[in-house]
Amino acid sequence: MNTKQKIKKILSNISNRFLAYRIRRIEYKKINDKRRINIYKKTEYSKEEIAEIQDYYKLNYGKKIDLRWHRLYQTFTGNFDKRYFPEILFSTKLELLLCDRLIARQFTDKSMVELLYGNVLGLVIPKTIVLCCSGIYYDGNRTIISKENALKLLKNCGNKIIKKTIDSDSGRGVSIIDVHSGIDQKNNVTIENLLNEFGNNFIVQDLVKNSADIRKIYPKSLNTFRVITYIVNGKVYHAPLVMRIGKSGNEVDNIHAGGLFIGVNDDGTLLDTAFTEFCERYERHPDTNIEFNKYKINGIDKMLEKAYVCHGLTPHMGMISWDFTIDDKDRIVLIEVNLNNQSIWFSQMAHGKAFFGDNTEYMLKLLKEKK
Repeated sequence: MNTKQKIKKILSNISNRFLAYRIRRIEYKKINDKRRINIYKKTEYSKEEIAEIQDYYKLNYGKKIDLRWHRLYQTFTGNFDKRYFPEILFSTKLELLLCDRLIARQFTDKSMVELLYGNVLGLVIPKTIVLCCSGIYYDGNRTIISKENALKLLKNCGNKIIKKTIDSDSGRGVSIIDVHSGIDQKNNVTIENLLNEFGNNFIVQDLVKNSADIRKIYPKSLNTFRVITYIVNGKVYHAPLVMRIGKSGNEVDNIHAGGLFIGVNDDGTLLDTAFTEFCERYERHPDTNIEFNKYKINGIDKMLEKAYVCHGLTPHMGMISWDFTIDDKDRIVLIEVNLNNQSIWFSQMAHGKAFFGDNTEYMLKLLKEKK
């Protein structure tokens, strides 16, 4: 290793340590939230269960762990699993190891989705009307245009979605618009002022309409699936699948915005119970009264196929969180890609089993080797 490489490695280590410190503070703030304390305090472990978990982690990771995350996950379904993977261990250590932050930042830019995955056979990307990257405007064909021409394209665009392409998550920086004569009827603001609010990095796209199977559950939001793929020994795996569903008239399905999440089997059948972030339970959708138990969504097998193909088109990344849905023509639609600040908690809560399953030991030993 030459001097330049050594310096680069040192700087990278310093950056990762600083980032891990910042994330650690965030995760401890979350787990110390009174609402989460009230959830996980409902699960108390016996001495035998504590020993089973800690012995497993000492063997594979090299030391004991904070059990609050295990308790939090278990409270949702009541299922004990010594292999639950704590969010803090994932976000402060494993994600930084699996996904290089600098490279990931480029791929996670929402303006890149169409360029990276637009040629995947049978995969649909929402149609772009206007794109703005670092203040430079483009039309749907990626032709550079002026802001004035962008405003003309949007003057009577009707129902669309606008979202920030950088540094947005959990539904933040996203708005559904309905533009006529240059006025967004939903927010009562001119389209020019709306674009100014979104800054220099945003995209305006067609709205996607869910398939009949999905609309039946809840028709007022675009309901999406979180498919998380990761690589172990040259093979791509996926974590337990989760569907996110809007409720209470909301037009977004995000969990942090009050939406529901529910586990999905690989054959497309839903589990019995949907949850909110703070452990409210629903066996039926509260708005449509649709029963979740064994309700089937067609096309999940095709969705998984597309996720595996897309992962192969994303170099350097050991783990990727995909947001997919199925449209009203029963086509698989890729909404966006998440590489930084991924989350593994709601998959474990929804299914009551470890995120990495039989690959948990591999991931823990990977961390142990990198200490």
